[in-house]
Amino acid sequence: MGGGDVKLIAASSLLFSPSQQLWYIFHIAIAGGVLAAVYLAFRGRLRVPSSRRFGRAVRVECWRIRRGAPLPYAIGIASGFVWTIGRNL
Repeated sequence: MGGGDVKLIAASSLLFSPSQQLWYIFHIAIAGGVLAAVYLAFRGRLRVPSSRRFGRAVRVECWRIRRGAPLPYAIGIASGFVWTIGRNL
């Protein structure tokens, strides 16, 4: 995890009570694990689509998955945040 990911967790955890923060960290771990499993599952099987709609973003993620580059964990953090907010409503 990079410095930006740690800052994102720290800033977003201020919105939860101490008892909710345990659930928040749990949800981040589950979402990050699912994201990592998806990246590992598609590492050797992914082709670069010729999508004009998403264009560069899709090509960059395909490159990242094929090369085994670092996982963009902010996606897991954001998913855990939304999951925790949804659980508390």
